[in-house]
Amino acid sequence: MKKRALCIKCYEWKSDHMDECESCHYSPVSEIDICKSRILDFPWDFQSPETGELISVGKTFEELESIRDEFSRGIKYEYSDWELQSLSQVLRAYKSTQFGFGEYAFIIGFGIMILVSIWYLFVA
Repeated sequence: MKKRALCIKCYEWKSDHMDECESCHYSPVSEIDICKSRILDFPWDFQSPETGELISVGKTFEELESIRDEFSRGIKYEYSDWELQSLSQVLRAYKSTQFGFGEYAFIIGFGIMILVSIWYLFVA
């Protein structure tokens, strides 16, 4: 598998060892940095490790999920295996930061238990 980097200006995949894009002279962000980046906002924004600049690939979360799902059903896109792998990692990372119903129920239940305990200590 070839390592690649995404140019943050022209959004083209480049060789990972390049210091700057030959067409626009911006620094490409490596695949590893993209996968490890903290997603800040959508459409698919992340922070450049080199400059701290906010980068947007210009797709919404739903579009990214749709691309992944359609590809897994056999619909071909112009994306390489690596791009789809990265896409899956980004989506998993995003979903792992979201609270589901179970987490909220646990937090609310724990809070109620503490309030009831305090009420029994001081009122009852």
